[in-house]
Amino acid sequence: MAPSEEENIVSTVGSVLESCARDLTAEAISLDPIVGRDVEIEELITYLEMRTRRNVILLGDPGVGMTAVVEGLAQKIVNGTVSAGLRDCRIIALNMASFIGGTEYRGLFEKKISLLVQELEKANGEIILFVDEVHMLVGAGRGGRSDIDAANLLKPILSSGDIRFVGATTFEEYAQYVKPDAAFARRFNLINVNEPSRDNCISFLHKLVPLYEERECVVVDPKAIPAAVDLTIRNMPATRLPDKAIQVLILACSIANGLVPRTSATKNDPKETKPEETGNRPTPTLGGDQQGKAGETHQKLQQEQEDEQADGSQKKAEEKILYTGKSYVSKKFPNLRWRKSDKNGKGHQPYIDEDKKKSGSSKMFSKLRLRKKPDGNGHGHQSSTNEDKKISSPATELSNVQLEREEPNEAVTGPLPVVTVAHIEMAVSRKTGIPIYLGVKEKNELEGLEGRIKERVVGQNHVIKPIVDSIIRARAGYSNHTKPIGSFLLIGESGVGKTELAKTIALELYHDETRLITINMGEYYEENSVSRLLGSPGNVGVLTEEVFQRPASILMFEHVEEAHRVVLNALVGMITSATLRDGRGRKIDFSNTLVLMSSHCSYRKKGNAELTSQEIRNKISQEFLNRFENKLFPKLDTLVFDELTDEHMNFILRKKILEISERMEVKGLNLEATPRAIEYARSHYYNKGVRAIEGWLEKVVGTKLAEITISAESSSISKIVIDSHDNELLYHSIK
Repeated sequence: MAPSEEENIVSTVGSVLESCARDLTAEAISLDPIVGRDVEIEELITYLEMRTRRNVILLGDPGVGMTAVVEGLAQKIVNGTVSAGLRDCRIIALNMASFIGGTEYRGLFEKKISLLVQELEKANGEIILFVDEVHMLVGAGRGGRSDIDAANLLKPILSSGDIRFVGATTFEEYAQYVKPDAAFARRFNLINVNEPSRDNCISFLHKLVPLYEERECVVVDPKAIPAAVDLTIRNMPATRLPDKAIQVLILACSIANGLVPRTSATKNDPKETKPEETGNRPTPTLGGDQQGKAGETHQKLQQEQEDEQADGSQKKAEEKILYTGKSYVSKKFPNLRWRKSDKNGKGHQPYIDEDKKKSGSSKMFSKLRLRKKPDGNGHGHQSSTNEDKKISSPATELSNVQLEREEPNEAVTGPLPVVTVAHIEMAVSRKTGIPIYLGVKEKNELEGLEGRIKERVVGQNHVIKPIVDSIIRARAGYSNHTKPIGSFLLIGESGVGKTELAKTIALELYHDETRLITINMGEYYEENSVSRLLGSPGNVGVLTEEVFQRPASILMFEHVEEAHRVVLNALVGMITSATLRDGRGRKIDFSNTLVLMSSHCSYRKKGNAELTSQEIRNKISQEFLNRFENKLFPKLDTLVFDELTDEHMNFILRKKILEISERMEVKGLNLEATPRAIEYARSHYYNKGVRAIEGWLEKVVGTKLAEITISAESSSISKIVIDSHDNELLYHSIK
């Protein structure tokens, strides 16, 4: 009789640990070194050596390194630096997805749990079971009318002390899933894994850098390591160290590899293809297994230096250390040796020391050849000057060092890239969208920012300058990072350019008008509407979610005078500390935002002819602050917009008509407005503001132009002229 499908599934389960888990102790030699977690690892060892309740849950925010604590314990077990009770233990990481998979039939999940428990009991405590995302045990396997899940099935074995169990989860998931089941939660000892300090993270990265240098075939400038930590702390507050710094460093290595040119040349042809003649420039890849430890490289370097001093030969001159930025190639790759490449002594070819091929560094670079790029005369090793060692930009070609892959037919050559602070800035900018890197192009754009804004927003130079100054300070790194880029209260009548200024800044600064986040504060006139702005408990808010998704933005709060005082007071933290908490408890960072708040107030200069423009602005500002009593407005820099003059109105009219003309050119028509037409529009709509002029151009002029365009004679019309006569507008069609 053929076995049933259920019997087949049960029979194929076999060893649960073999099919659904991996041995971390077996992989310990290939894991990255763990630095700065000695306290957590020792606390974990203490709990695992207890007689009963040898169960631990590691709690921390995502990215702080909870799994790294377990990996650090695995490395200690392999190195034999643990007590006798744990020296023979293995750490087995259970894959919950594989464990739950294939248990859709009733009873299969319980069978799998039973087999797992049996295997752990047979190990007599020599297996430490590690479950990442341990909160998934609560509810796992529950279905139908049964309330039994993995957590309930494991409770007896967890309390008996027959097994060693380590889980990891976040504070939020522990509170949501594990803590409500008090009987399950009490069986665990808790270890808080906090975010490492800045200094510990820098020390951790220093240990990892040699590994990434060999994997990515780059050299990391020592200054780039603290820059990666500092820039991620400042610009990525939602994520945690060390994960965010590691990811930025890896991305920076890739960026450096992409910026440095590569050329391709066959091994039989000594002539190298010039970079400009190559279409696709391949990047060299590394072969072999990387198993060397970070500390071995330094020890091997010291041993080699002692050997050189003992020999007293001229090998020291041939093995001259080559500069690549501020790092030494020979120090990073200590197993490379230099020797003459031909009978004439031209050029230097390195080779791998056969006695040292067992090291991880030799294996990593066993297929790479480092050689000196020949000069125009074909000679190789030349004396270098300080000018040759300077790096002017991340993409500067380091012409004195090249890498080749030794393959039968083709070799990939190119300079060894250096990961600098500029690459770190580029990496952070790509991950966050925050403009951090300040290159030549960015500097030129900032220098002309004020002039470009003045071209679009006329008559308000006194308003534009302080805003641009705050932007330049922030981009240059001289602003206070605990506050927004700038926070300004814009006071003026409708149509003087408040909204246009915000749009222009977003377009000129980010080349994207969608970076402008506009919020109509007139909708928040009720006291309880603050929850809609910041988010009610458990929900996201209109303001906080927008800034969370786009941390580098222009915030435009319109009609702030109409908002409730409680709503305005709730925004004080955004100005004073550049942070607000949303309904989900997240701390939203506003340090990369420019905050603009506008008020439509009809303040006139009439009757104040004896006062200067600045005195009038000060008077208007003080009257506004006295009128609205709240904690927010006094903390803003108040800027008062001036009324537009006849000259300004004529300029705006011509600009708007030019925009219409550009749209008509697509249809093959030209538009022209005579000075009389401009004067007609100005005289009729000057007192109504720019908004009225825009409405008149769209509804009156636009409608008339549309009628002409769809007429039967439009195919023969090439130009439309708008004129004025006897207080009326005239439209002349020219064929």
